[in-house]
Amino acid sequence: MPDGASSAPLWWLALQINLQLASYKLLHTTGPAYRELYLTTREELSLETYCDDDEDGQARHEAHGGIPPAEGPPQLGQAPLGLATPLMNDAVLASVTRGMGTQHSKSISSGTAATTRKQQLQQVDVLQNMGISRHFAAEIKCILDMTYSCWLQRDEEIMLDVETCAMAFRILRMNGYNVSSDELYHVAEASWFHTSSPEGYLNDTRSLLELHKASKVSISEEESILDSIGSWSGCLLKEQLISGALQRTPLIREVEHALECPFYATLDRLEHRRNIEKASYLSCYTNNEILALGVRDFSASQFTYQEELRHLDRWDEHHKLDFYSEQVEIVFSAIYTSVNELGAHASLLQDRDVTKHLVEIWVDLLRSMMTEVEWRISKYVPTAEEYLTNAALTFALGPIVLPALYFVGPKISESVVKDPEYNELFRLMSTCGRLLNDVQTYEREYEEGKVNSVSLLVLQNGGSMSIQEARREIQKPIDTCRRDLLSLVLRKEGAVPRPCKELFWKMCKVCYFFYSRGDAFSSPEEKAREVDAVVNLPLQLKGSNASLLLPVVL
Repeated sequence: MPDGASSAPLWWLALQINLQLASYKLLHTTGPAYRELYLTTREELSLETYCDDDEDGQARHEAHGGIPPAEGPPQLGQAPLGLATPLMNDAVLASVTRGMGTQHSKSISSGTAATTRKQQLQQVDVLQNMGISRHFAAEIKCILDMTYSCWLQRDEEIMLDVETCAMAFRILRMNGYNVSSDELYHVAEASWFHTSSPEGYLNDTRSLLELHKASKVSISEEESILDSIGSWSGCLLKEQLISGALQRTPLIREVEHALECPFYATLDRLEHRRNIEKASYLSCYTNNEILALGVRDFSASQFTYQEELRHLDRWDEHHKLDFYSEQVEIVFSAIYTSVNELGAHASLLQDRDVTKHLVEIWVDLLRSMMTEVEWRISKYVPTAEEYLTNAALTFALGPIVLPALYFVGPKISESVVKDPEYNELFRLMSTCGRLLNDVQTYEREYEEGKVNSVSLLVLQNGGSMSIQEARREIQKPIDTCRRDLLSLVLRKEGAVPRPCKELFWKMCKVCYFFYSRGDAFSSPEEKAREVDAVVNLPLQLKGSNASLLLPVVL
């Protein structure tokens, strides 16, 4: 991650811009083959009856002809994006049409349905974990609307089952529903007597795992209930790992992953790959039809990413101008060309000229970098507030995220760009990223003569605070920024459209991904392998699932 003019490789800025935009290149209309797969999965979601019976749900379906809106993948009856074979072959389609079309046809509201609320939430979780939930947005909304209604009524089916309660809380909150962590009070209280209660959910690994996941979606420092749940559930899960109780169970890998990588420190597409490859043990709701769609969707996205990366080659085609150095020449040429090209495309999509704003974003970055250089030359030591205000800009997320907002879909007026919410989203994201960087790069920056929040905190305390103590202290504002950002992203009100808000959150996750366990930007080997897994490496499926893999023509 860039942290100054001398350490901000242009390829990194370009790569992040392209990867942010690449997922939106899959916005095409759906074909007949996808309709078949969609209808089968819809029945799997138990939506055939109650979703259509709901007046609003029926209107939503009719609005797009009974199939998902045009935010699906390339046509699944054809072979777009260079795929060697159609995204859905005849064998899979036959399996889909024979699938579970009648298994869940009864209304869940009738009380006689085979599918419980827990099973529906598990199904939603599977679709989201595989990265294919967008294809069934209307159906998932029906499930979550009904679950939210039950939540408000404190329905026993949800509240009395700890796993269901924790899962409902997590999924509802992350999908923008206003759910209070106070409703988990009965679970938090149970922690006081878990040592004397050998039976029950406290020894149920799945329940503990769901509780631990739920504790991570905190949006306020005042949610002490979630902190409590996260603390003791994490301890109990670690105890189970140490004792060997999970050694021969498929859950061991899920528990290890949840403890090591909270959701805010993971990359979505890397998680989608992992979940697709580990589908055999993740959930009983990962059937072949859903897995087939996940495989084909991921393969299509890989081709898109590869196409985007090929465009980076043209950044080397710079003209020979009279510059101070070859590096300056390359940087200027690339920025100048990129800003004008992005501005032209964005202006066309937005129906107004936004190039000036893109230029201002770069000017703000360069000015803040110049301030940093002037401080270093004059040996000026800024206050903590001065440093963080400027350093949040030099972290260089502005040119990565802000231009990408114009390509997400919604129209962004000039008033939105000037709205306090827009600026606060950017501030929280940038501050969180900068502080994560500072904690991990203190030694290197100290050797380079740079100040950062760690050294300033030690200096502010007259040297009485150690480096490790300063790092732990800075973790507090990091957590606060992350929570405040998530709260702002999930809030339904506001000037900034939700799809645009999500880009700020996803970039925050990228920062955690790079800096939560070290300075991966300066030592990129491990992360390069993980990025390669998203962009280039084919999926690895075992056993009978291997037949779902299709070759990709490059």
